[in-house]
Amino acid sequence: MIDESPPLKPAQLDIEGRKLTMNMTVRTRFKNIMVFGFLSLVFSLIAHNAAAAADFKLSAEEAEGSSGNQAVVSVEVENAAGTEGGQFILNYDSTLVRPVVVEAGKLIAKARSSLYMVNLEYAPGQLMFMWVTVFADTDNAGVVCTITFELLKEGISGLTFGEALVAPDGIRIGEMIAGKISIGAMEVDQEDSEPNSLEQEDEAEIDDDNQVLGMENGEEGETETATENGGNGSFLLYWSAAVVVLVAAGVVVLNRLKKFDSKKIKR
Repeated sequence: MIDESPPLKPAQLDIEGRKLTMNMTVRTRFKNIMVFGFLSLVFSLIAHNAAAAADFKLSAEEAEGSSGNQAVVSVEVENAAGTEGGQFILNYDSTLVRPVVVEAGKLIAKARSSLYMVNLEYAPGQLMFMWVTVFADTDNAGVVCTITFELLKEGISGLTFGEALVAPDGIRIGEMIAGKISIGAMEVDQEDSEPNSLEQEDEAEIDDDNQVLGMENGEEGETETATENGGNGSFLLYWSAAVVVLVAAGVVVLNRLKKFDSKKIKR
């Protein structure tokens, strides 16, 4: 189709060109504003997520055992890089468990200058743990301490965090994950009981052997006594026989001497 409209005059061409340029400029600016707004939204979301992810976190693990034994619970931290210390209160059921030992974890032990303090009797059912790392040279995550509990009786003791602080100021404490200790009935170790029965049998056999040895020793003693008595009796018998023989020989000699003297007198 052929455009039969009259050609535009130069003035009209200039006006139309300005309108076209203005429309293109408006569209370009609008696009730039839209792109800038979108990027700003994206960066703000990323920054928000990064800030949320950088919150200091505490978590207590779960443990189990039987009453009468002990269980060890680790307390871990996350996003600890740059921190200079902190403290927390741990709640537990004092009717089911009793804390006996708290030791520093690798997160504190690996720091160049670190101190920690423990209060096992902070309050009924509560203990307090505090640590300081002056040079802020801890790892970003790890075990801050280990707690050994004595298991008193069956049940489940929750391990929840109370008040918590982190230094320096400005570091937010985020999620604090609770743990628990599951306590079962006291177990009887059959493997230990069997050796005990064997030991009792061995002791009984030893007693029997001792009795047999005692009887044998008694018999030997009686035999030796009889032998000694028999030996003494034989010695006396021999001595008596020897005395009798000597006496008889003396009598014979005296008789012969008497006969010899009587013959001399007759002559």
